[in-house]
Amino acid sequence: MSIQDKQTNVLVCGFAGGLSGIVVDFVIYPLESIKTQIQATTQRIDFKEKAAKNHNYKGFSAQFVSSFPFAFIYFYTYEKSKQILQLINNLNNNVQHMIAAALSEILANIFRSPFEVVKQQQQVGWDKQILHTIKSVYNLKGIQGFYAGFGTMILRDIPFSMIQLPVYDLLKQNRQQKKIQETKQKTLSFSESCFCGGTAAALASFCTTPMDVLKSKLMTQRDNYYKGFIDVFQKTIQDEGPRGLFKGVLYRVLPFSFTGTIFFTVYEQTQNIINRNFY
Repeated sequence: MSIQDKQTNVLVCGFAGGLSGIVVDFVIYPLESIKTQIQATTQRIDFKEKAAKNHNYKGFSAQFVSSFPFAFIYFYTYEKSKQILQLINNLNNNVQHMIAAALSEILANIFRSPFEVVKQQQQVGWDKQILHTIKSVYNLKGIQGFYAGFGTMILRDIPFSMIQLPVYDLLKQNRQQKKIQETKQKTLSFSESCFCGGTAAALASFCTTPMDVLKSKLMTQRDNYYKGFIDVFQKTIQDEGPRGLFKGVLYRVLPFSFTGTIFFTVYEQTQNIINRNFY
């Protein structure tokens, strides 16, 4: 395979990831919106009552605009980084994947953070119109307001990918070894890709829920009650106890499990189509 072929492969994966990102974000947005509202407050919230009153797609315009480019940047950077890291001798494959995942998260989140801040402030009901939200964030904190909670988001998303991708690769490799013994083929079926992707995403999302809670609190506040990562952590423990770090865990794990099935299935099926038709 030539360098140009590899480049095309990476671009196709990025494009497929971008399309799947839009579809997944649209489907899970109502549940994700409720999760944000639950995490942002120190009070107990009844899920059924909140779901009945929830404006399902409030703030979705910010999410929609960022979905495709965020997923494209993530997949493109991840695949391209793996290609470059493969040139380093004696570097373990799992380490390659973890480094590539970290790089892709950092670059993609630099792009996503402003949209995430606007989206979450819309979700908790600070403003009715997205332009008002943008103006409010800028007037209160300037450009840095659009990167509120960025450090916490990075501390959440890098571990997420560093858990998810190795777990996915482990499940995938185990299944491929069994298929080679049984059928002499290693290509995963649709259902197998779904299982591996969903399981990896569920585990990663559960383990990183505390960071997601802290990020939501920092991004949705307007009274500067929380001064930073350490402060929001201490006040969450003080106000809500350790259980407060896992508020909304179910509404994080469920959509991410679904997201994992879509993203990894699209990734695998795209690779299969390219290999069958072009290589």
